[in-house]
Amino acid sequence: MMPGFLQTFARILPLYYVNEGLRASMVFVDNMAALRHSAIIGVFASVVFIMGIIATKWERANDRRASPSIHQINHEDKTYRTA
Repeated sequence: MMPGFLQTFARILPLYYVNEGLRASMVFVDNMAALRHSAIIGVFASVVFIMGIIATKWERANDRRASPSIHQINHEDKTYRTA
């Protein structure tokens, strides 16, 4: 058994909900709980995906308005920048 503070931290991680959803569907045959855990994983994935879109940008290489970035990869006429 994990200490209380680790159990609280584990509930933040998405792997907890994957494991709980699989356990609910296979061991307890509780499909509603499995769907609820799947929804939580879907929301987490959506939030991380949107944060990734916000953190990265595609800009034209000849756009002088953009400030230079340390991490740049030039590919044809596009520049990939990380925030």
